[in-house]
This record gives sequence, structure tokens and C-alpha cells, in this order.
Amino acid sequence: MNQATAFTLALWLCLSLPSLARTAPATGDSTNHNLATQPWERVAFFPGLWKATGREVFEEWAWNADSTTLAGRGYRIVDGNEVTTETLQITLQEDHWVYQATVPNQNQGATISFRETPQTGTSITFTNPTHDFPKSISYTLENLDSLRVRVEGEPGQGFSLILHRVPQPE
Repeated sequence: MNQATAFTLALWLCLSLPSLARTAPATGDSTNHNLATQPWERVAFFPGLWKATGREVFEEWAWNADSTTLAGRGYRIVDGNEVTTETLQITLQEDHWVYQATVPNQNQGATISFRETPQTGTSITFTNPTHDFPKSISYTLENLDSLRVRVEGEPGQGFSLILHRVPQPE
């Protein structure tokens, strides 16, 4: 097992244990049993290359040098070529994350921001109730190498993708 895989596995275990072993706290115990208390822990599963199940759709994420920003992009493979579908960024602002998406030929080229809302140890949701679509983007770590993305607008409007981590050459 290479160092990156070992680190990712250890991180996943740290983030998953609270939800896997969650029990009701003892009477009078107000301790936060969620280990993802530091801001970076809430987005630690993002870095890497992710591919949608059964589709040539990808998301790729990496930390910037300042370690307070994740830079990402969504892309498709069309006729053997990568076609960028969105440029993404997740930035730490005070104690919460802001997800920013710029989609070619949409929103007059403007970047749309979504603010982090409360989540569990293995899930994070970003919302912007004033945006037409989407209003909410959720990422849930299903296991070490599987991520569920839910994109929602008005009630009944939305879609989900299952992304799988693409192994990187050692």
C-alpha cells in the first residue's frame, strides 16, 4: 500500500468512526462525538480523481499550496478529449467552507458561491437558496473509494451521481 492510500484510509477511518459507532450520549453528556471538528477534516476526502459510475464524467480535486483552498474541475471525455464542464474551488472563509463553481456558457460567466451547511462526519452540503439551479450540492463519502454527489434545486428537481476514486499510479 502506498503512502497516499494509507493516509486516505486512515483519514477515512477517522471520519467514519463517529458515524459507524454513533450511540446516544450518556445522560448529561453534551460532548460532540463527531471527530470532524476542524474545518480541513470536513473536506479531507475530496483530493483525488473521481469518476462517475457508467459515464465518462470526472471530478478532480487537489489542495492549493496554502492548504485552505481545494481547486477542482469537472470534465467529460468526448471523442477521446477532455472537455471541462466546470471549474471548482472550495475555500475556507472564517470557520466554514465556500464551494464556488464557474460553468462555461452559464450565469454570464459568473462564479456562483454555495456556503457550507451543517453535516455529518462523512458528508458536507453547500447551499445557495437564491440561485436558480442548483440550490444545494451534497457530497457523502460512502466508503474510502466511493462518493455520492446529490445536486438539488426546487423540490423534485435534481440528480445524484456515484463517483469512484480513480487509483493513481504508484
